[in-house]
Amino acid sequence: MAAPETLTLSADAAPDEGRPSLGYLASLDGLRGVAVAAVVAYHLGFGWAKGGYLGVSLFFTLSGYLISRLMVAEVHKTGRVDVGAFWRRRIKRLAPASLVTLTAIVVVEHINSTIWPTGGFRASMLGALLNVANWQALVSGNGYFDLLGVASPVRHYWSLAIEEQFYLLFPVAVFLLIRQGRKRIDSLLPVAVAGILVSLVLTLLLSSNAERVYLGTDTRMAEVLFGVLAGVLHERFGDRVTRPAFSLAPAALGVFLVAVVMLSAQSPIISHGGLIVGGAVWAVLIVGVAGQGPDVRIGLAGGLSASPLPFLGRISYALYLVHWPILQVFSQARLGTGRAATVAVQLAVSVGLASAITFGIERPIRQWRPTVRARVPLAWLAGTAVVAALVMIPLPSPEAEAGELGETITTVPGGAPVLAPSSVDFGTVIAGYGDSVGFTTAFVSSSWLTNNTSAELFIGNAALGCGTVIGVALQVAPGQPRMEPPTTCMDADDMARKVADEQTDVVIYQSEGIDLYDHEVDGAWTSLLDTEFEARYRQTLADKLDALASDGATVLVGNVPPTAPLDSNGVRVGENYERRVQVLDRIIAELADEREGVVVLDYAGAVALAEQQLLLRPDGVHPNTELGSGWVDAFMGPIYVDAQRRALEEREAGVPALG
Repeated sequence: MAAPETLTLSADAAPDEGRPSLGYLASLDGLRGVAVAAVVAYHLGFGWAKGGYLGVSLFFTLSGYLISRLMVAEVHKTGRVDVGAFWRRRIKRLAPASLVTLTAIVVVEHINSTIWPTGGFRASMLGALLNVANWQALVSGNGYFDLLGVASPVRHYWSLAIEEQFYLLFPVAVFLLIRQGRKRIDSLLPVAVAGILVSLVLTLLLSSNAERVYLGTDTRMAEVLFGVLAGVLHERFGDRVTRPAFSLAPAALGVFLVAVVMLSAQSPIISHGGLIVGGAVWAVLIVGVAGQGPDVRIGLAGGLSASPLPFLGRISYALYLVHWPILQVFSQARLGTGRAATVAVQLAVSVGLASAITFGIERPIRQWRPTVRARVPLAWLAGTAVVAALVMIPLPSPEAEAGELGETITTVPGGAPVLAPSSVDFGTVIAGYGDSVGFTTAFVSSSWLTNNTSAELFIGNAALGCGTVIGVALQVAPGQPRMEPPTTCMDADDMARKVADEQTDVVIYQSEGIDLYDHEVDGAWTSLLDTEFEARYRQTLADKLDALASDGATVLVGNVPPTAPLDSNGVRVGENYERRVQVLDRIIAELADEREGVVVLDYAGAVALAEQQLLLRPDGVHPNTELGSGWVDAFMGPIYVDAQRRALEEREAGVPALG
């Protein structure tokens, strides 16, 4: 969300390289305030702002409107457009706050590399710095609507990238249109319409890929172009446009507010042209508000001019830049405070920093009038080079060695002594099954197992998105995105064939995330707290454990540590997870007690030990693979050995070891 041009009316305001003056409208600043408040509320995870991301859409249209009005006015006044002056204004308006924010993020990451994942950090920062963050996100696969896991601190820079790309091309297009005379500026109307139609066609063609529609410059350009269309029409026809827009503006604002409350980002409306329709509605709203002039104190424009909305509008650009990384740095998990206190701290720090950047850095630079105009782009290039150099400095490794995690344990959580890995037979082949928790745990455990036990091969069969009950949709909590499981998830028969084909000696089964989520059965959401679904789950898990043990392998079934899913800005999502964990652990223990050679792997005990020393699960569910295998060496390894010892003793005795 780049900052739209500010309209200024005051006689003592310094002209910015000949920029036309269209009049300061507090109501438009108020509209900016509404837009940025919606975005911040969305990122805070408020249930009443599930459509708050539409604040960015409103900013797109507002940017197109203001830029086109200023450019059309410049053409009418001078007969030309000064592309260089336009770009210099954009640099002075946008670069300072962005560079300051990016610099602060890099410094924080070097001070504490556990806040954001180091993997992909450099690429995402360079994408933000070079104004291609939207395309970088699409290429990397780091989608805007990823639910769990700590997101990039510059994930929100995608919108700035789209606007910067527009600012790069739009003045050139205007310049080319007016080369034959100033009246050619009217050609912007059919050009804008054509651009909207192209954007609409691309959106419909790409509608099956919601991330592509949401992040693509081509698919989002229609919202900006509706603003351009509105700005040109306003300049060209004046009251003939503003009068009907004035009548429709309250309804348009109502549509925006209802959409903010009701329209989830996962709605198919969004990827099937809803954003483009929104751009048309926002254009009517903007013209209707702007057409009422600067001195209105009543009605819609008067309401938008009332404090604190114009103030929020004035700091909206900086607030948009800083609020997302602040939500992550001052997350609920990191502060250890309640939800209300956490939000209060996050908002206070965000507004304070945004105000300081706006009035202490951005405003003075915008008033800078160098005698040599080349100093502006040179200063920007120098600042960009400095930030790029900081980004390229190697980050400290977040890996934690076993020796850094406190005293070596001598007993496992159940009380048994720690045994040497070589003293317990793990056979030759170990295979891991389960969901994303099993996948991420295996990622750091597999090398430990093959390096320290008799096993020569670890086969990773755990799969992201595949829980115990398969073939049904999932959600972490009511109101959270609906997730479709992969079609490649294995049932019991698939697992039986797999362990036989791979001649597996030891199976590690860990499905400790998805099994806790809501499952959609017969069109209704249910969970382990429902007795009917609990019975279905129990039978499915029993079938899978029998299949995994069917070729003689021992089966180590991971139990579940306390789990509290956090979204990408640290807000807890989900309800009754403590009870769900209790139900799941009871089922696992009971099924293991009924089966010879199937034992509980005390994953919960290992996590409890590790989390006394480090932030093992930044999203509340999955172990952070960037921490390396130190916590496995210190805690998980001895628990693997103890579980396999118990499984072998059961096999030797010929009966399950109850309890």
